[in-house]
Amino acid sequence: MIAIPYESERTVPPSIYEYKGQSLYLEWVDNYVVVDIETTGYALHHDEITELAAVKVENGKIVTEFQSLVKPSFPISEGITRLTGITNNMLARAPSISKILPRFLAFVWSDIVVAHNANFDINFINAACIANNVGFALDNDFIDTMMLSRHLFPTEYSHKLKYLVKRFGIASEVKHRGLSDAKNTHKCYEYMKQYAANNPKIIGSYSPHNVLKAKAKVSNNNYFNETTPVFGKTFAFTGGLERMSRKDAEQLVIDMGGICGSGVTVKTNYLVLGDNNDDPRIKDKDGKSAKLKKAERYKESGRDIEIISEDDFYKMVLEDEKAG
Repeated sequence: MIAIPYESERTVPPSIYEYKGQSLYLEWVDNYVVVDIETTGYALHHDEITELAAVKVENGKIVTEFQSLVKPSFPISEGITRLTGITNNMLARAPSISKILPRFLAFVWSDIVVAHNANFDINFINAACIANNVGFALDNDFIDTMMLSRHLFPTEYSHKLKYLVKRFGIASEVKHRGLSDAKNTHKCYEYMKQYAANNPKIIGSYSPHNVLKAKAKVSNNNYFNETTPVFGKTFAFTGGLERMSRKDAEQLVIDMGGICGSGVTVKTNYLVLGDNNDDPRIKDKDGKSAKLKKAERYKESGRDIEIISEDDFYKMVLEDEKAG
């Protein structure tokens, strides 16, 4: 756990990304903490946490657990209630995020974090840490079970938790509640750990692949590293990027064996949100682009699409380079 300097001690505002740990892609551990959250929605800068949950694992077995609802600053939608079963009446009696976060962070402490779609959970947690001046952030290294599933089972239709628990014979459905999802994620991680041990050739494989095309762009690469989270996935971008042009970002994806689409479709795996909110393509009064709203609808309907930040996109690129 890392301490965050208070605002009076800083010269620039903190970023949720400067405290983030490293993704331990394709690594297997026996001692860790599984983390899961529920939120009012999927947009980091618009939505808030409504539930924090975690289970501590030693030698592959759950030894203790943590769970608490969290009262947001605005009512949740009927869609979120249908998805999670959490109601505004339940949240009205819940503690505030500033009161519960220190307890949650103390429970997680310095353990490796395991989570399904880990960037989502960690980004929301650290945004809450900074916004509420709790003094600490979640800088733990982490393992993403969604990325593991995509690598181990690349031909499957979806890698959402609700599909994993069915395929692995863990449960018939998920409840979309923090503690239940954390326990199911633990079971999925242990299943995939055993699967990888029984199929060692799956890890670290390299093979030639046909050149991929997207939007009239091609790659000059004849070989792609198929073990990375970028390979074979379809990306779309919305908003202005701070560190490079969108054209260059799309070419990066293609050079790494990914695919770029001009819009969000049922085949899109990642929508990258540009950090530049002044981009003229974001026109709605709520600050959300049409692509973001479409991606949120797809995500709520169960499609295999994730909404990630520009910074998380660059982390994926760096992971690809390290793996290669």
